[in-house]
Amino acid sequence: MAEHIDNSFDELFYSIPTLKWLPWVGKNYNITGNKKLLVVGESHYDWEEEGSADDLEYPEFTRWFISGHTVEDPNVPTKVLRNTERVLYYDNPVEAQKLHLWHSSCYYNIVQRYMQNKHERPTAEDYLTAWITFFKIIEVLKPEYCLFCGVEASNYFYNFGRGLEANNFQSEGIQRFDKIGSVYSRTATVSNSAGYSCKLIFMKHPSRYFPWESWAEFVHKEMTDYISWLLKA
Repeated sequence: MAEHIDNSFDELFYSIPTLKWLPWVGKNYNITGNKKLLVVGESHYDWEEEGSADDLEYPEFTRWFISGHTVEDPNVPTKVLRNTERVLYYDNPVEAQKLHLWHSSCYYNIVQRYMQNKHERPTAEDYLTAWITFFKIIEVLKPEYCLFCGVEASNYFYNFGRGLEANNFQSEGIQRFDKIGSVYSRTATVSNSAGYSCKLIFMKHPSRYFPWESWAEFVHKEMTDYISWLLKA
């Protein structure tokens, strides 16, 4: 895994007390100019297999997960990652394209408490911690875009506002647009007084019953410059 990541941000990550798992930062993230993408998952959960809960206690767990399901084996049938790739490439990308994506982007799960099983859902308190932590992370990584794999975090408007306030960010709020399937598409732009801004794009969780072609059209419209850069590489 070590040869695939950039760990230059780790000291800053360790200074965030509410961050349980270190984000995946691809080895080329810092040399992409301003074409920086942070993919935001929802939560980890205990697979209820021997040792899985112990593994979840390690700060490197998210990195192990992404490494094992992307750069080490980019064809593992992990729906959330494979469908996210399809959305970004508007196609089933070849292995070289997958490696380019994950070597040049970041990933972490916004909820920083693992679920005890696949049926447990994060609480409002989880999402308050999640949003406060999120703004600290983007202040470190300074992505141009954040692509959320799921819309649940965006439903916690009050906690989103608390996260903004706690980190001296501003936003006009999360905007809802047309439904894609059964889920409203939505975006937000956040900024701070130092002149940094970032666009947040929320799509349906890319697992079951995910119409990736329709979500690709929305995502490509909202991050045209990044997509053009990605497809040229």
